[in-house]
Amino acid sequence: MEDLQASSQNGSTHPPGMRRHANEVDRCDGPGFETWRALKGERFTPEDGWQRLQHLRANGSTEYAFSLDEAMKRPAAA
Repeated sequence: MEDLQASSQNGSTHPPGMRRHANEVDRCDGPGFETWRALKGERFTPEDGWQRLQHLRANGSTEYAFSLDEAMKRPAAA
């Protein structure tokens, strides 16, 4: 979690993008941000993130999408 927090608060691209996102998503509909565990090298799109945000809003934190307030435990390595 520390690496995730450092990544989200530092750097030249992530913080400005998240500030822009915060202005585009209506927070009164529920969480404005979501996260999920992705396999190394997995590619995803903004649409993937939007679908996961909608899932989080409808179902609360799950392995599919979760909030940082209710982070899911990291699965054991296979």
